[in-house]
Amino acid sequence: MRGPLIGLDIGSFAVRAAEVSNDGGRPTLHRFAQVTLPPGAVSDGEVVDAQVVSAALRRLWSDGGFSSRRVVVGVSSQRVIVRQADVTAMSDVELRSALNFEAQELIPIPVDEAVLDFQVIDPVLPNSDPNSPPNMRILLAAAQRDMVNKHIAAVRSADLDVVAVDPVALAMLRAVPAAPAGFAEAVVSVGSDLTTIAIREGNSTRFVRVLNIGGSDLTEALSRELALNAQSAEDLKRRSANGAPVAVAAQAQSALSLRMGGLVDEIRGSLDFFLAQTDTERVGRIILTGGAIQTEGLVGRLEAALGSSVEVANPLAAVAVGRTGLSETQLRQSAPYMLAPVGLALWGTAGDQRPISLMPKEVLAARRQRQQAGLGVVAVGAVAALLVVVTGVRVVQVSQARSHAKSAVATVATLETQKATFNDVAAVYSQLQTRQQLYVTAVGHDVDWIALLNQITAAMPADVTINTVTVQRPPVVPGAATGGAVGQSPDGTITVQATAKGGQPSVANWLRSLATIPGLQNAWVESSSEGGPAGPKSVTFNSDAQVTPAAESNRAQTIGGTK
Repeated sequence: MRGPLIGLDIGSFAVRAAEVSNDGGRPTLHRFAQVTLPPGAVSDGEVVDAQVVSAALRRLWSDGGFSSRRVVVGVSSQRVIVRQADVTAMSDVELRSALNFEAQELIPIPVDEAVLDFQVIDPVLPNSDPNSPPNMRILLAAAQRDMVNKHIAAVRSADLDVVAVDPVALAMLRAVPAAPAGFAEAVVSVGSDLTTIAIREGNSTRFVRVLNIGGSDLTEALSRELALNAQSAEDLKRRSANGAPVAVAAQAQSALSLRMGGLVDEIRGSLDFFLAQTDTERVGRIILTGGAIQTEGLVGRLEAALGSSVEVANPLAAVAVGRTGLSETQLRQSAPYMLAPVGLALWGTAGDQRPISLMPKEVLAARRQRQQAGLGVVAVGAVAALLVVVTGVRVVQVSQARSHAKSAVATVATLETQKATFNDVAAVYSQLQTRQQLYVTAVGHDVDWIALLNQITAAMPADVTINTVTVQRPPVVPGAATGGAVGQSPDGTITVQATAKGGQPSVANWLRSLATIPGLQNAWVESSSEGGPAGPKSVTFNSDAQVTPAAESNRAQTIGGTK
């Protein structure tokens, strides 16, 4: 995206923002700032106290001197899922429609409670079976809707404009220049409450995991062991007890070592899990970031446990540094906290791929309405200004007409002649109405199949599996009325072949479930057979039902102007 964009990272310890401009050349960092949050305002990556977060954001914008209020908000918690999936090859429009069915098998979040988006990684995958439809590989992102809405509400309360909602894991990868294709690398961010792990090969994201463990666990271990308050324990953690009495130093190092070992084991376990699930032999590069990496000894413990070198991330590797107002020392001190906000500010810069955004549909719709309302105000102002100009012109014309009567009469005669040309407008309008009526007739009994199939799958018994769905539609009758009430002539027939693992009682439950769906009537079982791959008690059956006008979409009413 051109122009300044600000990446906003809402962490458990602080809110951080980076302003980056991208005008076609190398992106440039112009501002970075952070404001500390009180404990509990954000927990495990989720906003708990929206008012406190909003107040911190207003202070962040006041202190940071940002030139824009357009932000990309990062989200990271165990309720944010990012993973690869192989699905049947289809267009983006078709995939977006089918995503609700595909995603339920891929994410541990109910689809109706989730915000979903995707990015096509490989549009066509090699297929060993030429008789099977080709597959495609996508990167699927999902987040709990209420968590995303809390983030957006806190940000908008600070008078900021949310452009997109981006998983922090993807933002971190975006801020680190990619290694050569086929080379696996991991970016590990150890924050206050969370540790985020993102692995990619080339430009392809392969694995994302968020762990509920971070630097605060190390601080709490010191606080409990040495009976210190949180601030003292944090200071002791970062300087590794240097300068403290020998007994205190030994006690602190023991507490840190035990808890640090748990953190290192979790990171190593995640990398081992990735390697076990893929054909990748090793993760060749590990990049570490986050405030907790300042803990003395953490990098060395990771290198020893993972058996490979660990490098600290350079958040400025992907951007040029403009006039940030920060000294080199301040930039160096801020480096552990900058990678996520810089990556968020780079959202949309990869021109060959559509960026992922977890903005809820209802938020996008409200934003479009606000934009349209703003355009309406501008239009009204423009019309008012035009009326003022026209009125002034008319006054001049009247003055000239009084002094040139003959010219005015000639002008009136000319206008009378031109008036006849407006008859053509009426003819065109009549033709448009006729064509509109033809189109309304054509879609008068258009069935909302996606909504109907959603109702069937939601109502059907859990031990029934749908194998195939076939629909038959009656021919369109010119001049037929649109819409109708339940019980009138059906809009077609839907035939479902399914398998009931529970036998005939399950088939009966299937018929009862269809009876609860307003868009169906006269459901029956045409044929059935017992036994099969699903078990000796299973029943494979064909079930028919008539589709009623209650299943119709409202396209005809919308086009006809009744809605």
